[in-house]
Amino acid sequence: MQVFDYHISPKLKKGLVFKSFYFQGATKEEKALGDLFIVTELSNSISCDSTILNDLSNGIKKEFFSLSTENPKEALNKALQKGNRFLKNLSDKGNIRWLGNLSFAIVLVKDFSVYFSKTGNIRL
Repeated sequence: MQVFDYHISPKLKKGLVFKSFYFQGATKEEKALGDLFIVTELSNSISCDSTILNDLSNGIKKEFFSLSTENPKEALNKALQKGNRFLKNLSDKGNIRWLGNLSFAIVLVKDFSVYFSKTGNIRL
């Protein structure tokens, strides 16, 4: 599985962390799901908050590619549900600094179809 991780952290706005990820499947079954692009932004963050972006994106990726028997749209929906559960667990543990500060976009490209989901103020 090829993974490209681009880190961009603008110096103009303190506390702003921006990360983008690109995931491809490694096996024939995983490749059949398509390519996954994730763009995340966390504002008003401190250094320990940036791991949330990695953990969230990697959890979604792992769930998405583990569902190789599903159609791409269903796999994406289930992977996003896993991401929501991850964020809920964070808030249940008292980690709520990301609330209102997290922007997230995910794009799935499969052949000539594009599926996407977005939350927050992120612009693509």
